[in-house]
Amino acid sequence: GLAQVEPVFHQGYGYINRQGTLVIPAEFDLAQDFSEGLAAVMKEGLYGFINPSGEMVIEPQFQRKPLNASTSAWSHLP
Repeated sequence: GLAQVEPVFHQGYGYINRQGTLVIPAEFDLAQDFSEGLAAVMKEGLYGFINPSGEMVIEPQFQRKPLNASTSAWSHLP
């Protein structure tokens, strides 16, 4: 699995593998743990979801952090 890492030198949040290697660049304002294969991340003040490869699968569009990618409890404000 992957673990989120906190900003170092104001770079932002990213993810490391079990060996401690940065595998998803530290480019997010906030980052959550992976759940059901996706992780909520904040970029430029909006939340979206990435997969374990670091690809943005749900573009940042939510002003509040969703519970998970499959919930309908979004605070989706265009």
